[in-house]
Amino acid sequence: MITIIMAIALYIIDTLLYKTILTDKPNYFAGYRTPRSLQSERHWQLAQEYSTKLIQKLCPILLIIGIIQLLIEITIGYEEQSSIASVILLLITVIIVYVKTENRLKKL
Repeated sequence: MITIIMAIALYIIDTLLYKTILTDKPNYFAGYRTPRSLQSERHWQLAQEYSTKLIQKLCPILLIIGIIQLLIEITIGYEEQSSIASVILLLITVIIVYVKTENRLKKL
């Protein structure tokens, strides 16, 4: 259940932020902020676009995994293990977005 909520929230927040705040100049408050993404406006724009697209691609996968987890929770009852799996999935998602975005920024 946590994974479903996390996937939906991540998708909505990411999309809303990108369409409103993140299209502006680099800032220290919102968006994909690393030293490399703050190097220039070009780096900033690429980081925001690329990381947003990655998150939008990963969220449906998280949603499917979350539905499978929910079905397992309902039928078998592994709620504690499911919560741990949700946290691990979130960390994996963050790592994937970070590594892929940083690698893309290195190519600039």
